[in-house]
Amino acid sequence: MWSKQAGRALLASLLFVSTVAAAVSEPPLPAQQKVQPAQFPELAAQIRKEMQPGGRYLVNPDQRAEVDGELSAMEKLFAGHTALSELTAQQQVDLFNHQEHINAVLTKRDGDEKICHREAVVGSHMVQTVCTKRRDMEKTSRDTQQYWLDVQRQQPVPPPPGGKI
Repeated sequence: MWSKQAGRALLASLLFVSTVAAAVSEPPLPAQQKVQPAQFPELAAQIRKEMQPGGRYLVNPDQRAEVDGELSAMEKLFAGHTALSELTAQQQVDLFNHQEHINAVLTKRDGDEKICHREAVVGSHMVQTVCTKRRDMEKTSRDTQQYWLDVQRQQPVPPPPGGKI
C-alpha cells in the first residue's frame, strides 16, 4: 500500500518528468521560434549581429561572450543533424539548457523591450500609463549621469582652509 507522501512524491516526479519531456520535445529557441538544424546558423548569426553595439540587445562584452559560447555549443549539438528529432534525449536537454541560458541573458537586455509605469501628469492629479523602450530609458539614464558629472565639474573648488591656494 502506498502512503500519501509516497503517492505525492511519485505524482510530483511524474509531473516533473512530463514537463521536462514536453519542454525537451519542443524547446523554445532564442528568437521564440522552432528552428531546424539547417536554419540555426542563420539565426545564430542574426543574434550575434543584434548583440553588437547599437544592436537590439544591450549586452556588455562578458554577456556577449557568454551568449556566443552558448550559441557555439548549440551549433555543435546540431552538427550532422537535419531535424530536432534526430537528437538524443540528452542532446535535447542540453539544447534546451543552452537556449534557456541565452534567453535569460538576452531578455533582460532587450533594447526593444517596452517597460511601462504609471505616473502623474504634470499640473494634474490624473495618472497615465507611460511606456518606454529599455534602450531609451538607458540612454536617458546615461545622459542624466553625464549632465550631473558636467555640472559637478563646473562647480568652483572651495579654497583650502586659510584662504590661499
